[in-house]
Amino acid sequence: MERDYIQRAAALTEEERTDLSRHPVIGEQEAARASADRAVQLLVRWHHEWWDGTGYPDALRQHEIPLAARILRVADSYAAMTDNRPYRTALTEAEARQNIIEGAALEFDPEVVSAFLALGTFEELKSFARAKPPTPVGSEKETPDLFSSFMH
Repeated sequence: MERDYIQRAAALTEEERTDLSRHPVIGEQEAARASADRAVQLLVRWHHEWWDGTGYPDALRQHEIPLAARILRVADSYAAMTDNRPYRTALTEAEARQNIIEGAALEFDPEVVSAFLALGTFEELKSFARAKPPTPVGSEKETPDLFSSFMH
């Protein structure tokens, strides 16, 4: 989505906020045009659904939201919090983790939050990723179907 207001430091107008809330559906449509699997399209659509049902675009709640989308919700939120934005500086890892803890059972699936916190520090993960190149899909063993919960 190319929207000038995303890069602006000022508060969004009501019209801009409404427009921004359409991005999961726009992303789903773009994924469909790119011939992405339907499960991927739905993951994009539902990445702003909240555990308590107040998310968008479909107001899904708790286990109505597929596990992959609940995981993406936490990961996407963490990435957004720890990235500089025009309207605020990046939070520290500790601050972002605290925000995620505070959002458990409201915005985030509490079990996904527990698993996320159990990962440890992300510096450890980053150094592991730099030391070991990823295995190409299809080599060694098949990749598990992470999106199977979308198809039920």
